[in-house]
Amino acid sequence: MKFLIVFFLFVFQTTFSQSTTQRYFYELKNGSTSKVYVLDINEESVKFYKHDFLVSDSLYSIYKDSGKIQNIMYRTDFAVIKNKSENAFIELKSIEVSEYYLVKEEVIKQDWKIEKEKKSVNGFTLQKATLNYKGRNWIAWFNSEIPLPYGPYKFQGLPGLIFELYDSENIFHFSLIKSQRLDSVFDTSNFLENNFEFKRRTISENQYNKMLKEYIKDPYKNMQDPTVEDLQYKKKESNDLKKWIEKDNIEILNILGKK
Repeated sequence: MKFLIVFFLFVFQTTFSQSTTQRYFYELKNGSTSKVYVLDINEESVKFYKHDFLVSDSLYSIYKDSGKIQNIMYRTDFAVIKNKSENAFIELKSIEVSEYYLVKEEVIKQDWKIEKEKKSVNGFTLQKATLNYKGRNWIAWFNSEIPLPYGPYKFQGLPGLIFELYDSENIFHFSLIKSQRLDSVFDTSNFLENNFEFKRRTISENQYNKMLKEYIKDPYKNMQDPTVEDLQYKKKESNDLKKWIEKDNIEILNILGKK
């Protein structure tokens, strides 16, 4: 695997000041598709989200006073917030395309097995580690010279930053491609904790699962005076959702979230 890691005048520090953010960019390859994700680490929290969120935040800043802004949020997966003082993840999850919830769940300990195997990539020495996490076998390559115990999505607990992560079937393949140091704590409240003018609702994992089941049972329940086109769209959305669930593939985040 060829890494395209570019560290622009970057000097790693093992401690964070109250006004800095260490940002890492990961590329996710999933079949024929490719997406870029962002891992933001500061003194108080770790956040992982799609790079498109930064685009939507920029658009919001441009158009918020024009009266043209409505809902420019992108459909997402893998968006996670971890406050270092809490033993919980807060994950962005949806039922219908138009609405996302902040779903709080307890952190499950990850029992990594650190292997002896190592490899050198672009001057970085990476060590192999393996993990069975929520029904899937994962392989990670981490760098102990950067002693941050984090990586893509919810993966954490290794004695170094994860540079590469993939499952045993290579369905999901994350690669670190760039890093950036910000001289301030980056504010994500517009697009993670909220959807710009629309405040997100925080619910428990049990509440989310219950709502999901209810929606699958009756996707038309909350529709008022629907048109034929509305009903057709809702039927298709509901059928697609059922197919994804049957294949453990409702969304990428729910594949990893299967218990």
